[in-house]
Order: sequence, then structure tokens, then C-alpha cells
Amino acid sequence: MKIYSLELENFMLFKSFKKKFGDKDIIGIIAEYAANKERSNKGGKSTIPEAIRYILFGDSRAEREVELIHHGADQMMGILVLDDDDGKKITIKRGRDIKNNGILEVSGCANKKESQAFINELIGMDSQEFVLTNFIKQQDINLFLNLGSAQKKALFSKWLKNDHWVKLEKAVKLEVSQLVTSDLKISSKIDLLKTQRENIKELSEQRRIINLDALEETAKIEGLKDKIFKLQQKKSKFKGLKEKRKQLEELKKECTDARKDLDLKIVLTKKKRRFEVKIEKLNLGSKKLCIMRDEFAICKSQIAVLKTNIVNAKARTGVCPVLKKSCDRISPNTKTVKKWKQERDKLTHRLDQLETRFSDVEEANNTQKDLAWVNGQIEGLKATESMYAKLIGRFRDLSKTIKTLSSTQLEDLNQRLTLLQNKYSNIIKRRDALLIKIGEIDQREISQQKIKKEIKQLEKTKANDRLRRSDLLYLCFLFGKNGIPSLEIENAFGEIQDEINFVLDRLDSGLQVQFKAERELSTLELNCVECLSTFPSGAKVCKDCGAKRKKQKRDELNIKVIENGVEGGFHMESGGGKTLVSLSTRIALTRLIQRQTGSRFKVIFMDEPDTALDDVNKDVFMRLITKTLIKEFHFEQVFWITHAKEIQESIPNVLKIKRFSSYSKAVWV
Repeated sequence: MKIYSLELENFMLFKSFKKKFGDKDIIGIIAEYAANKERSNKGGKSTIPEAIRYILFGDSRAEREVELIHHGADQMMGILVLDDDDGKKITIKRGRDIKNNGILEVSGCANKKESQAFINELIGMDSQEFVLTNFIKQQDINLFLNLGSAQKKALFSKWLKNDHWVKLEKAVKLEVSQLVTSDLKISSKIDLLKTQRENIKELSEQRRIINLDALEETAKIEGLKDKIFKLQQKKSKFKGLKEKRKQLEELKKECTDARKDLDLKIVLTKKKRRFEVKIEKLNLGSKKLCIMRDEFAICKSQIAVLKTNIVNAKARTGVCPVLKKSCDRISPNTKTVKKWKQERDKLTHRLDQLETRFSDVEEANNTQKDLAWVNGQIEGLKATESMYAKLIGRFRDLSKTIKTLSSTQLEDLNQRLTLLQNKYSNIIKRRDALLIKIGEIDQREISQQKIKKEIKQLEKTKANDRLRRSDLLYLCFLFGKNGIPSLEIENAFGEIQDEINFVLDRLDSGLQVQFKAERELSTLELNCVECLSTFPSGAKVCKDCGAKRKKQKRDELNIKVIENGVEGGFHMESGGGKTLVSLSTRIALTRLIQRQTGSRFKVIFMDEPDTALDDVNKDVFMRLITKTLIKEFHFEQVFWITHAKEIQESIPNVLKIKRFSSYSKAVWV
């Protein structure tokens, strides 16, 4: 991945800047003033890499972003287009106005936070790492080597993706701490459980004695049960007495009712006889009754005719209604009327006689019905005499049986039964109390078994936790600074050391570097480095694993410079020597990050790092720029800011920055 184009608007000295770099591998940047071509400082050369750094990370040498806005402008903007290896273009746009309102837009990203994370992942580093590696400036060329040992190691851990060991060590230490706390809790719980323990043999003996007492009480209960049963059998007879008395009363009532029925039968028999006599007196033959009925009808008819004749005769006045004269034909016949009246009276008397006879017949019929009813009642009472005899026999037998039972015996029996039942109840209570005690002892024994089992389990857990803690302590050592991380970093030191020396060889510097990761002290280790056991005072060998006690070591990352076999400190080197070592270190670190992070950003910026070099080393540096970085180290682009205008003869792509009074312009030369 390389830089395809850069566009600036009102950024520092540039009002407007728009250049393409996609087809260029080495870009030289020089400057001169319009008024004085010999002058180049503060011309705007460093603004180009500074703008790229700002667009990528929002970071710059300015304390506030608004300081980057060109004097007199309201806002500034930078647009950087990156060319991915597969030809894909990625546009990054960043700017700010005079009111401190910022903007960050990246193609394919939704917001600022997502955009910056995407850029960091794309480049493979953050702003600090960018400044320590790809962004090489003369004024801070020794920046990495001047860092403290801890800072250097922390950066190496991050670049090597080695910082996860710190998290693992922290997690293991946390688990160790938890195990220590758990061990204390388990010990306290075991002590508490031990205070709750009882003698199981004593509990078993107590249960045996109480069980014997319970068996004795149970035997007494069975004996009382038998006695109570027998008394209840006797009492059941007295319970039957009450029933018998009740039965006697019922029999007495039945006898009384039967006696009444017998008396009723006698009365009904007498009544039957009277009805039979009456019927005999009133009895008429059916033939005679029919004749009487015919005669009655004839009499009744004749009386009606006579009454009509009498009425009609009375209606005759002897005067003709037409002529209004007396007429013998319509005169009433007194003799005839009298005769009719006599016949009527005679027939009426006969009719009364017949009606009387008819009432006797009706009475005879009613009496016949009453007789039938009486016969039915008498028929229904036929069994009364035999039933009455049986009831009297049962009544006499039951009365005799009742007389043989004494109420005094019942009272005595009740008293004896009450005493036995009270005694039985008391024994049951005592027996139940003993059983409850046995149950309590059983529960205590079960509880003791549980306590014993729990103590055993806790002691096992405690032993396992201590083994686990021992293993974790060893892991702490492995994950700690003296363990695997130290080995990884030391291995990386060898790789970086070789890389730096490779670059120094290409520079024909005659210098070599050597990394030293620690310094041995005169004091001895307090804990065994093998098993972390604590050494007793004066001990020289670990009592647990037998390892020999070693001297303590302090973590330090010192870089020694070797020239002609003589070892010296970096701080003792000359300005040129420091520049060569620092430049080689920065290039080596850049390559390390590219390998470790998989970053495709193959661009390096050189901002006048050759200032402190003599003419010989400058020629070597020129070869480094023009050949080694591109052909051997496979950087896709190198931006080289320099005062040396003669680079136009060595590289084909030179961008000249021309400084006017208040702004700068850039042109290809």
C-alpha cells in the first residue's frame, strides 16, 4: 500500500496543494525561498509528511489543531488517497475550522470513531508507533533509543503481540488470590465443623438404651391393649342393654298398637252385624224395584198431564175472545177440574210412597258399601291376633333379659376401662417421647456423618486447591517478566539486533549493536526461580525442588555499540554514530511492525536524518535511499526531505517547495 495522492487546502503554509504520487517510488522534497534561493529552512518541506501524519492520525506537532489552519483562513482540509495493493483506492478526509469543529471521513466508515479504528488497523499502528518507526525526523531520530527500558520493552511486547502475557499473568494472579481466600474460608469452615463433631459411639450407646426402654413400653402397651379389648367386649353387652331397652319400648308400643287393632276388629264385627240386619230389612228384589220405577215414571207423567189440564181449565173465562160474548164451549168444567185434582193428589201421594221406598233402597245400597268396607278392614286385621301373640312373647323374653343386667356392674366396668385407657395413653406418650429421642439421635448421627464427609471433602478440596495454587504460581512465573514474555522479547531482540546490524552493514558504518535485556545484581533471589518457594535465611539451595539459588536480575534494555571489537554505550557515540545507529534501529523497527502486524503500508518518511553525517556517510545514506530501501527492504515509497538540492541528479522525482512571504507552493522539477 502506498500514497496515491495528497490534497491540502489552507494547511499551514499551503493555501492549496494537490499532487499525485501513485506512480512514484522515491520522492525527494527540497525547498527554497522566492526571494533568496540559498535559503530553505521553514520553507514547508516538512509540511508534506506532517500533513500525511495529521490526516492519518489527527496528530501533529501543533498543540491545538486550529494552529494548523493557514493564517487568515477560516478552515483547513486534507484529503489523502491510499492505493491498496489490489488497486483499490481508500480516501481519508480530515479537517477543522477556526471554531474548532472537526471532520473525519473515510470511505466505507459511518463515524469518526469507526473511521480512526479502521485507519489504525489499515496502517497497522497508532500515531505513537508511527512517529517511532516510519516517521523519521532529524530532531527526534534518537527518540526510541532515548526511551527507558520499561518503555522499550512495553513497545516490543505490543509490536510482538506479546502484551497478552500481562493479561494472562493478571488472570492467574487473580485466581491465586481467589484460591488463597478460598483456602482461608475452607480452613475456617473445617475448624467450625470440627467444633460441631460428637462422639458417634456415645450416640449409638444412648440410642441402644433408649431403644430398650421404648421396647419395654411397647410391651406394656400390647398388654394394656388386650385388657382394654376384653373390657370393651364386656361393655359391649351393656351397650346392647341400652339397645334392648329401646327395643322393649318399641315392642311395648307395637303391642299397644296391636291391642288397639284387636279392639277395632271387635267394634267392626259388631258394626258388620248391624249392617247385615239393616240390609235384610231394606232388601228389595230387583224385579219389584223395576216395577216401582215404571210406576213412578207413569205417575210422574200423569201428574204432569193433570197439572196441564188444570191450568188450562183455569184459563177459560166463558167469554169468546172473538165475539166478546158468553160461550158454553169455553166455560170451565168444575166437576172435571175437581176430578183432575183428586186424581192428581192421589198420584202425588203414590209418588211420595214410591220415593220413600226409593230412599230405603239407596240407604240399603250405602249400607252395603259400608259393609264391604268393614269386611275389608276386618280382613286386614285377621293377622293381628297372631302378631299380637308374638309381640307379647318377645316383650316378655326381652324384659327377662334386661332384668339380668345390673347398672352397678356397668359403672364399675366404666371406671376400670377409664383407668386402663389413661394408663395406656400415658405409656403411649412415654413411648413416643422415647421414639422422638431415638429419631433425634439418628438425625445427629446422620449430621455427624455429613460433617465427617464434608470435612473430608473440604480437606480434599483444600489439598487440590493447594496443588492448583502451586501450578498457578509456576504459571505466574512463566507468564511474568522473567518467563515466556522475557524469552519472546529476548528472541525478538536477536531478530531486531540482526536487522539493525544488517542496515548498519549496508551503511558501511563499521558499527554493530548488541541488546542486553537484564543486568545481574549482587543480591540473591528471595524466591526460587524454578518453583517460587521462599528461601530461608542463608539457604543456597531450594528445599522443595533442589534448584541452586541465583542472583537477582533487573530488567533493563541496554543497547551497546561495538566498533572494531570495542564495546561502548550509545550515549558515548558521536552525533554521526548516533544518527547511523538510530536510523538503522528505526528502519529495523519499521520492518518488524510490518511483519508482525501484517501492515500493507510500505511508506517511510525521512525528514533530514542525514544532517549530522559527513560526506562519506551521506553518500552511503544516498545509496540506502535509492537502492536498499526499495530493492532490498521492499518499501513501495520513500519520502526524503533534504537541504541537498543535488538529489535532482540521483532521483527522478523531486518536489520543490517554493516559499513566498506568507505561503508556499509545490512543483515537480
